[in-house]
Amino acid sequence: MDCISLADLSTEILLQICRHFCLHCQDEYSEAWDTRPLCYQRRREEQKRDAKSWYALNRHALFSLSLASKRLRNIAQPILYHEFVLGYDDSWRTDFYSWNGRLGSFMRSITRNPDLASLVKVVHIHTLLLKSQTSEENRAVIQETASSLGIDLPSAWRQRVEKAPGVMKWGWPSAYQLFMLSKPDGKGDLDDKEQWGLAIEFHHGRQLGPSWMNGEMVAMLVAQLPNLDRLSLPGSFDCWPFQGFPDTALSALNISTLGLKTLDLGVRADALIQVATGLETLNLHQYEFWPDFPQMPNLKTIRITEGRFSVDHMKHILSACTGGLRCFEYEAAVDRPSLPAPHNHPFHLSDAILHLQMHKNTLQTVHLDVRRQKAPIRRIDRDIDFKSFTALEHLFLGARIICSRKFSPEPGDLPESHGLIRLIPSSIVSLSVTQTRNRNRLKSGLEGLANWVNLHPGAFPRLKWVRCGGEATSVGSMFSVAGVDFGHKICSLSSVKPYLNGEDRAPGYMQITGLDPYEDEDEY
Repeated sequence: MDCISLADLSTEILLQICRHFCLHCQDEYSEAWDTRPLCYQRRREEQKRDAKSWYALNRHALFSLSLASKRLRNIAQPILYHEFVLGYDDSWRTDFYSWNGRLGSFMRSITRNPDLASLVKVVHIHTLLLKSQTSEENRAVIQETASSLGIDLPSAWRQRVEKAPGVMKWGWPSAYQLFMLSKPDGKGDLDDKEQWGLAIEFHHGRQLGPSWMNGEMVAMLVAQLPNLDRLSLPGSFDCWPFQGFPDTALSALNISTLGLKTLDLGVRADALIQVATGLETLNLHQYEFWPDFPQMPNLKTIRITEGRFSVDHMKHILSACTGGLRCFEYEAAVDRPSLPAPHNHPFHLSDAILHLQMHKNTLQTVHLDVRRQKAPIRRIDRDIDFKSFTALEHLFLGARIICSRKFSPEPGDLPESHGLIRLIPSSIVSLSVTQTRNRNRLKSGLEGLANWVNLHPGAFPRLKWVRCGGEATSVGSMFSVAGVDFGHKICSLSSVKPYLNGEDRAPGYMQITGLDPYEDEDEY
């Protein structure tokens, strides 16, 4: 039997082969968070440091096909440029990969080939990409990009210095203005002292100069991608300017709107949110909130991991979602004494429900995980619940806010076995409750719910499953009688899909216990 070469295959079959090497075509970026119960499932073997990057191998296959023949290039190259996500997931952990010049090379390609730029749908800028760029390489790429966009960069940057509001200059050394005035073309009118100060920022001490240049590079990249759907910017204190993504960078490039649908941010980037008027999903990691949070009229989903939310933060961000939020998910960061707590921190569940009320007719998923938060947690007020949330299907709560050890019943209170019954709406489909060391009280609440579902089938007609960390076999059998699946595995948001994975993300991070690690006698 004669062997069939690639050239003999139909275009449709070749397209299917090429799409196998593209994460975008494989729908890799679909949100695992949207599936309940939350569960982390690896799609491939874990990346080993002594093995080649699985993602780089996929890219190399497409690149090789693009060089094989004109026909194969026309098929493979458009798929090759669907995404720029070097280091995605755990592929960055390999020791057999060079990051040097990768970002600059990609930017030159799309600058010189606008048709390729229009194909890019997903961009993920890993911190190792930013750290591998040299300042001179960055400046050359920025100059070429600005020229292709028809922008007089020195003039545009001078105007930014003159018009920048005071809050933007907070934390900027005096050398920043020198950077803005000289770095576009390297011909700034600087005296010897100014040149020395600028050199220090680029090559000594904190080396803020490269971080400033990184912010401008990413702005230039985004400005060239008219069909970009998803942008992911992991954070690192030594990769980004003090204020995060530069607020005036996009306006200097005459960019007033972006077609982004999904933003993953580990660095403050209000300017991106402001111009992404069609944004539907916003994933924030260790995000620093400022009072003037941009309006998001089309946002449907917002997730915060390792957050340090105050009551005011919650109010501001929920008020900014003016189009009807469907999903609100929050995972608290570990409280650290070295970090000053924001005013009114932390928020309590009663506060959360009150502010979530503005979206009570549209919210389908609410996830409030405060297991890492060591601050005292107040039990939910007796007159506050989710009963009026008519669309709510999936609810994730911490047991501490339901089963406080210091609870003293008052006249009119329901028994503790009714704690969950009085809290959840009739529309509920799934319920997850983190474990507590006070197992008796939690077990009482779960038993009460199981009994109620058995005795009153119409109370929660859509309830399909309940999850609670720890052992409660008898409760599981009670739910089983009512046709409700009961399980013990509780996953965190950040473990299900580590969308902002960075250099500090260890392989063992993927699973955390369902037990509340900070539960103690400080509850009230």
